[in-house]
Amino acid sequence: MEYQNGEVVVTPHTIYWVQMPVNITENDKIELLKRDILIIDCSYVIEDFPKLIEKLDKNVAFFYNLDRILGKSKIDNEIVMSSKIAKFISKFAPEKSIIHTSLLNETIRDLFRSEGLIYLEKNLNDKVGAVNIVLELIKPIFSEENTVRRAFLRVNLYPAIKYKVEIVSNASGVPITHCYLKDISLNGIGVLLLDKKEIMYFSLKESVQVKIYTPTSILKIPGAFITRRDEDKGELGFNYNINDRGMIKEETAAFLTKIVYKWTQDIINQHGRLG
Repeated sequence: MEYQNGEVVVTPHTIYWVQMPVNITENDKIELLKRDILIIDCSYVIEDFPKLIEKLDKNVAFFYNLDRILGKSKIDNEIVMSSKIAKFISKFAPEKSIIHTSLLNETIRDLFRSEGLIYLEKNLNDKVGAVNIVLELIKPIFSEENTVRRAFLRVNLYPAIKYKVEIVSNASGVPITHCYLKDISLNGIGVLLLDKKEIMYFSLKESVQVKIYTPTSILKIPGAFITRRDEDKGELGFNYNINDRGMIKEETAAFLTKIVYKWTQDIINQHGRLG
């Protein structure tokens, strides 16, 4: 799927978190995105739940913060409201839904579990606990044959945004400076060579240093590997581990991640979902 400023290659694992705990910050969401987990905050009450139906996709799951849902709904009876929520989820996407609460109420617990739903009695107001729960639940929710598929986004920048790039082979030390940053993902970048003949200086699996020149800084990737080489288009693709500071500097990782995160959020805001 193509958009004006980017291309979805594979969507990340996306969680629509209904009444997300307030302790989850933007930085937490960016760190989770590095692990291919996109968190979307849905400040819905029960009347808004039908809006979730259009967001359903194979790469999507739903978390429901029962405490905040009940607290923000105009209700006289928590049992009656909980029953309505349980019945909606059981008919909508039970296998992709997680309900969590700090309530220790046996009647409410039985309502959800009688519908075959995952119901966690955990206080996720602790930030570390909340992030860890997300990571723990990814495998059972998204696994296919006990394997979680690796997912990533590639965002096209060129020609709308032109960042000059310098590539230096770690083997030969030859610098190439006539090129632009073409696209980025959370595990690599693509570069467009203005002189296609210069691609001859590089080979697949070669280790290189990359510098990206932005208007405010020089971003460094000292340990990338060439994983794509297109002579006809004059393009090179580089991969790295975004959490490995030997391969990519922290400032660079933060810069690239924030571009992907902002673009992803913009697409969600415009289209309701990815894919």
